[in-house]
Amino acid sequence: MATNDHFVLELLCTLHYCTDDILIDIIFVVDGSGSIGVSNFNVVKTWLGNAITALFNTFGGRAQFEVLQYSNKDGFFQLYCRATRGCGNMIHRIPIGESRQFVTPFGLGECDNIVCMTSRISNMPYLGSLPYTYYALRRVIEVEFPLSIHYPNSSKVIILLTDGEATDGEDIPRAYQKTVEENITNFAIGVRGFNEEELKEFANGGVSDDRVFTIPDFESLNFIIAELQMEVGFLFGATNVEQNATHNATTDCEAAIANVTAGGTATVAQTTGHSSSTDHEPTTAGAGATTEDEYSLRIVLICLAMAFTPYMSSHSFVFCFMILTFISLPMLNICHVQINAPHIGYSSRL
Repeated sequence: MATNDHFVLELLCTLHYCTDDILIDIIFVVDGSGSIGVSNFNVVKTWLGNAITALFNTFGGRAQFEVLQYSNKDGFFQLYCRATRGCGNMIHRIPIGESRQFVTPFGLGECDNIVCMTSRISNMPYLGSLPYTYYALRRVIEVEFPLSIHYPNSSKVIILLTDGEATDGEDIPRAYQKTVEENITNFAIGVRGFNEEELKEFANGGVSDDRVFTIPDFESLNFIIAELQMEVGFLFGATNVEQNATHNATTDCEAAIANVTAGGTATVAQTTGHSSSTDHEPTTAGAGATTEDEYSLRIVLICLAMAFTPYMSSHSFVFCFMILTFISLPMLNICHVQINAPHIGYSSRL
């Protein structure tokens, strides 16, 4: 029966994988149009500092941050050429990489600590013109991300904050398509006069509300920080404490698999992060004393423990219970792997 034991353990363990080597580039693209106003823009700057601090605490040195404020766009300019033969009037567009229509207090990798980032954000001037959102997204996708020392291997995230309809909103689908091609994950935050369809279009191609946040006023911005932190953390990793717990659990799993392969029995103790200060001791069953109900319960607890860690998606969670239903239960009479009931920490998940 060792083969069956090994199969169940390996499947359960490999579903819970560790991603502590992921490097992440996160760019906040912030609307600086005239409809926001100086007072609200100061609120935005405070929010930027708070949001970046939360994400910095989540990812630590694995993440690089940038803030890009946008408003107007470059138009065309005329160049009159007086060469020997003459070239008449020529119209040129300024390359997006040479545009001076953006304010970037710090680029990716320029600040590696909170003090540097919050200080530069607080000194960021307010543009106060028209919201050319697509133009700003082009700049970020085509110019800013490629400047990262981790490009193109890093995971890339755009967090867009806007308070209204884009002047070039008809091009937002093109921006989304560019992010799909570059494997960029988008979040869209709309405040008061937002165009929800544009937000959805940019965040997910317009198919759902995924990664879209809408709030009635700027004072409500801080209320979405925790949710934003959880969503980004869920997609790309967790805090260092949670990573260490995941690494320890994975190591225990690997050791158990090696033991089963050698013909022994496996004891797997899995621990996840806690949001409560109350600890519960893991339950241990004696060898050969595990009943079918106890074994089934322990499989359920393992699934729950894995579900409340930052690396398991809802699809994997469902798949885990499919394992319970279609694989584990038929094997109850023949499988004698001893699995300790895990510590289960209820950290918030979306």
